[in-house]
Amino acid sequence: MKKLFAILLVLAMLSACVGEKPAENIPEVSEKTENAENTSRETEEQITAETPEKIEIKDAVSYKGENGKFGFHKNGKPVTEPIFDEIIERQDEFKGKKIYEALITEGKRMEFVTDPKKGPYLEECPNTLYYIFDEDGNRINEEPLDDYYVMAPYSYGNGTYDWFLEGTHNGDYYKYSVRKDGTYFLHSKSSAGAYFVLSNRATWEEYIETEYHWGVSQYKHGLTDLDGNVILEDLYMSISTPYPDRIYAYIGWAFQSADEVRLEIYDFEGNLINNEYNYVEQHNTEDYYFLVGYCFGESASEICYDENGVPHEAGWWFVDESGNKLSERFEHISVEKYMTYNGGMWNIEKVTVTDENGTKKEISIEPYKRSFS
Repeated sequence: MKKLFAILLVLAMLSACVGEKPAENIPEVSEKTENAENTSRETEEQITAETPEKIEIKDAVSYKGENGKFGFHKNGKPVTEPIFDEIIERQDEFKGKKIYEALITEGKRMEFVTDPKKGPYLEECPNTLYYIFDEDGNRINEEPLDDYYVMAPYSYGNGTYDWFLEGTHNGDYYKYSVRKDGTYFLHSKSSAGAYFVLSNRATWEEYIETEYHWGVSQYKHGLTDLDGNVILEDLYMSISTPYPDRIYAYIGWAFQSADEVRLEIYDFEGNLINNEYNYVEQHNTEDYYFLVGYCFGESASEICYDENGVPHEAGWWFVDESGNKLSERFEHISVEKYMTYNGGMWNIEKVTVTDENGTKKEISIEPYKRSFS
């Protein structure tokens, strides 16, 4: 009897230790995603928990629980607990199977918002999470998603296809696919955070360019110092540090044409220096460079506004690294005619400018040359 009691005591002690993890291994959660992380963690525990006995069948895949929430069933047998606010059938299919989005909204999170005059900024919004299931009640995405997109089947041209579900959560990007046996798996992941190392060309102090996915098609860049202090939030299409003490941050979606972006120039304290141009273009020679800034005014896809919401004047100027104008306004500045290739470098001494009357003339770039040193 004593021996049996000792065995039972050992088993109880082992059972109590199962699943314990040291506290130091639990990562810290940033303020940007704290509420969203807590919600998704609690939801994951509920999805896999025991399902109730009594259910009200709503349709072929969903049922309503006594708590007024919805869950998935298969042939009348619950597959998940009723924890979802809504279950919606999608028009998309995933390898021949209908798919459904199950939504849970709880808490708040920050969302990327863009305003034509104000520009991009962050705004608090409801924390809606998406869980994607197939018609058999199998979940496709391991992580809850803030945003997602079902891609068209990818053809390899030999009669074989791949199916992909893209999504984002807390700045990370996920892509899920399906195996030949019908099981789902994480195909690839891109994590938010450090993206590239940049330097202040005045001090050569290093900074971190960051990346954050606010949605499937909204991956943006920001800048922090090496201690993680934010200089620019993750709001920009691209960030570079081409000149001493200056940060070039472009707003927009793609560099398909210069009028689809606009430039904001900052110092390394995060102070805005200039926002008058859609683009500033650098032209190099062996010994010097010069800069041309241009603004497309109200005809641009991305209009450059001043602090009062008034569009900046359209035109072309020779400028310095901070965007200060070094010349009068021109309707256009063209350099291509005078670009000659010499010993591995382009040589440019003259350009063609067009004035407001449409008159073209050749001018020297001597007054606008900038030194590399």
